[in-house]
Amino acid sequence: MAILIECPKCGKRHGEKEKRASLGGTSTSVSLVPRQYCTCGFGIGKAGAKVYWIEYYLKGNRRRERIGPSRGAAEHRLREVLSLRTENRYIRRAKKQKFSDLADWYLDQPNIKARRSHERDEYSIKHLRMFFGSRYADEITPGLVEAYRTKRGGEHSLLKKPPSTATLNREIACLRRILNYSLEEGKIDDTSLGKVKLPKEYNKRNRVITPDEYHKLLDHCLPHTRCAVQIAYLTGMRLSEILNLKWDRVDLDAEFIRLKKEETKEKAPRNVPLYPDLIDMLLSRPRDPEYDYVLTMDGKPLKSIKRSFKTACANAGLSNLWFHDLRRTRIDMWESLYNTYLVRAAVGHAIPKADEVHSRYIVITDHKLKMLVSGSPDIKLD
Repeated sequence: MAILIECPKCGKRHGEKEKRASLGGTSTSVSLVPRQYCTCGFGIGKAGAKVYWIEYYLKGNRRRERIGPSRGAAEHRLREVLSLRTENRYIRRAKKQKFSDLADWYLDQPNIKARRSHERDEYSIKHLRMFFGSRYADEITPGLVEAYRTKRGGEHSLLKKPPSTATLNREIACLRRILNYSLEEGKIDDTSLGKVKLPKEYNKRNRVITPDEYHKLLDHCLPHTRCAVQIAYLTGMRLSEILNLKWDRVDLDAEFIRLKKEETKEKAPRNVPLYPDLIDMLLSRPRDPEYDYVLTMDGKPLKSIKRSFKTACANAGLSNLWFHDLRRTRIDMWESLYNTYLVRAAVGHAIPKADEVHSRYIVITDHKLKMLVSGSPDIKLD
């Protein structure tokens, strides 16, 4: 149990004291001293207006409550909670909240907006509101979640198909995340959704594209879609990485695309070797003077090629083809010819834990990565 101080600049919450090592003779001692600075560098020790929180554990779960600018009020509430917990009495700390209000509050949090899945959360919440919107958080039970799964599973999308197991899992995981986050931030008293288990997803695919299919697809692609298809097929890059690719990441002299850690799914920098044909294609692509993105249309960066890719597949007579299948095809080709560690490094796949120690002794260099593009890509670009 502790009293926390909220940093006025970044919003992080820290204990009032921090550990500090001090040297005395031949030994080093650690003492607790008043905290002066937040991890962001702001001086919270001398801040005029402080916001205090309390932190405690109840049934193994961490709880936090926002108290306000009074440290005395924080001390009083902490003693009250300790007394109630000792007597095994109910600790009420938040008023009842409807799910719709919690969802609005959740989506408006800065750290939630920064999540890669924020757009997907908005889509999930749109469906969750229709069922849980007017219900209070403490009324949402595992049984109610199963009722939602049954009802939602009976609906049909614009494609006249029911939602997949993966879609339902994403929506229920979003619901659980909202309630758990609300619990941690003191918006609600409790949640029982930790007991909800998500069904296993059977979404493994083995679809790869043949050389003939690739040629047909290119012939029916619009110029911007054609460029994305070529990059995906010849590098194995993910669609999000391609759409966000900027010219300053394209090193044509060294024949690499160099992605930074914040631009990859694995949160690690990655060097992607380029085939000569792909270099020629990039050299021939016009650069927009206003935007630095490789893929643009009508002078603006592309946000999606879903519709144009689907149209190209239909016109080419290709069924059951996803854009991600282009990545799978390239990985499958490289895996059959080259060292798996080189392939993983180029496409951004993690090393299995069983091989993690061994992988530390393997040094991946640009020279080795270029081996992946030293042969023929099996398909010559027009």
